Amino acid sequence: MSDQRPAGVGFISWLLILGGAINVAAGVLMLFHRGEAFIDALNISDSGVTSYAIGMIAVGAVILLIAFALRGGSNIARMLLVVAWLANAAMMIWGIVGLHSVHWTNALWPLLVISLAVGYLMFDEDAKAFFARS
Repeated sequence: MSDQRPAGVGFISWLLILGGAINVAAGVLMLFHRGEAFIDALNISDSGVTSYAIGMIAVGAVILLIAFALRGGSNIARMLLVVAWLANAAMMIWGIVGLHSVHWTNALWPLLVISLAVGYLMFDEDAKAFFARS
């Protein structure tokens, strides 16, 4: 195996960059657009919105850091992705349970993307070989 990054690792790292950026942007929008109709429709307190927004920003930032480290071939980043996946899963479940007006299918898309990434990075032979070199 050459030291070249497998196409799947490159593609997944770009998906993670996109997903992390969306998480951060959504969290920032939730923090600064209180009183907007789409926030008020959630029927939760300001502290609930703040908690969820800060969680989204934190998880998004971690995912961005992991995505850039994955592009560099960091095996530690590969393992941290599993931790980030678990954190994102917890946030999505909390969002679905706590924010009753959020449709569950919309909330599961980020979780699905990260689940596919984790599966590929943990079980694909090319990906395993790429990360084993570091």
